Amino acid sequence: MWKGLIIKLDPLGNQGSYKDLASELGFNMEKILYFQSRTNPSDAVLSSRPITIEELCTKLAAIGRSDAKLLIKEWVKSQDCKCAACSN
Repeated sequence: MWKGLIIKLDPLGNQGSYKDLASELGFNMEKILYFQSRTNPSDAVLSSRPITIEELCTKLAAIGRSDAKLLIKEWVKSQDCKCAACSN
């Protein structure tokens, strides 16, 4: 799932890349340029701070990446989680 998410967030030349996610997560332009300088900027953004699956899905929806959000939701379902949040 992680690799698939990173591939989806790599620059596509349109809205919804790692840059938009970093901005939505509250990073300033200096930090976004740092992420851009990394070999794998999407992984750098996703690894930059702890984030819950729920928060990540909310941020992905905010940047118009329902495809990436769906990837996460499908992964969560495949884990057969029994917690209260997943039983909804």
